[in-house]
Amino acid sequence: MSVADRARWYRQLRWPAPCEEAFDATRVTDDGGLKFVELEPGRSLVIVRCAGGAYQPSSTLLLLDERGATPVASALELETLASLDGKSLTRAREAEVTGEITMLDHRTLTILTLARQIGDCGTWGRYEFHDGSLVLTAGAERVTCPADPGPRAEPKVGEPPAGWKPIAIQ
Repeated sequence: MSVADRARWYRQLRWPAPCEEAFDATRVTDDGGLKFVELEPGRSLVIVRCAGGAYQPSSTLLLLDERGATPVASALELETLASLDGKSLTRAREAEVTGEITMLDHRTLTILTLARQIGDCGTWGRYEFHDGSLVLTAGAERVTCPADPGPRAEPKVGEPPAGWKPIAIQ
């Protein structure tokens, strides 16, 4: 999808303006930064790339419902896992998430958020759709980055990075 396609979708779906401004400021190609994933007939997840970032992007996720006479798009908030101090884990609800999003199937995705460019620490979460929202179902972390750089996190699809601590999800 091109940047021109993105402009047309932006006028229709109206994701947050700061996301669009970040995309305009950081894009380097004609890739429009949109991905549509059909959840069921008439309902799709729209992954909207915001900023390219130094080593990982940020994105906004929308639920697009086209089952009625007029399509309706609503921004999704996700429970995120982060460390603000490099020692403890914090949970928050965010409309714009940072990290690499991987779709596992049409109802499940993962987000790998790295804490530094070499990619050896950060957080990982698996999300599933339930009743029109994305629910955090599994997580793992290495919030204390090693003093000596370790190997880059290269998780197997659908699994947390090897050696990262599982997080109890309630």
